[in-house]
Amino acid sequence: MKKNLLLALSILFSASLFAQNPEVSISISNVTETSISATFTPNATCARYDYVAMTDEEINTWLMLTGSVDGLISMFGVHATGPDSHNWTGFAPGTTYKVMV
Repeated sequence: MKKNLLLALSILFSASLFAQNPEVSISISNVTETSISATFTPNATCARYDYVAMTDEEINTWLMLTGSVDGLISMFGVHATGPDSHNWTGFAPGTTYKVMV
């Protein structure tokens, strides 16, 4: 019984070593009517990521071309491999923008 438990724990531990859950934290700041700043912080398993800011209308327009939200972000977004920050300007006042990673 101990041998089976030890084997099961070894398998679970080994699987967790290979499991990767890349994530990127986003911190939004300096929001005005026409601009926004964001800081992106990837976790240790995130080797590369892309980010973009768009309106729902822009997302729906370009989604037909790219086929997926991931494709849209990859095609039109900023590419990063580590912590990064970005300041978007020239936004239309009174318009909602989504920051996507």
